[in-house]
Amino acid sequence: MIEITSSNFNSVSDSRRTVVLDFYADWCQPCKTMVPVLESLQINRPDIVVGSVDVDKQYSLVEKFAISSLPTVLICKNGKVDKKMVGISSLNDLEEAVGLNV
Repeated sequence: MIEITSSNFNSVSDSRRTVVLDFYADWCQPCKTMVPVLESLQINRPDIVVGSVDVDKQYSLVEKFAISSLPTVLICKNGKVDKKMVGISSLNDLEEAVGLNV
């Protein structure tokens, strides 16, 4: 997963590829549970971008997307949020949210 910051967000979000953004914090135990799920998604779907946003360091992105619970995963398509998933998600749920290979 790539680290998403306010500095590189626009270049990542402007991608024509589907982008999965994982909003997390190091102190969040459920967030740690999501790491292997997101890594599996990245392996299974090399056609998408999987990135992580540290909420303690990237407050501007937290505000922009009104993140109030962790973990939160945003599925972005064509530069816009397509789906918002709050809490622990399964690999199957994420793959379904991302959709078919394009």
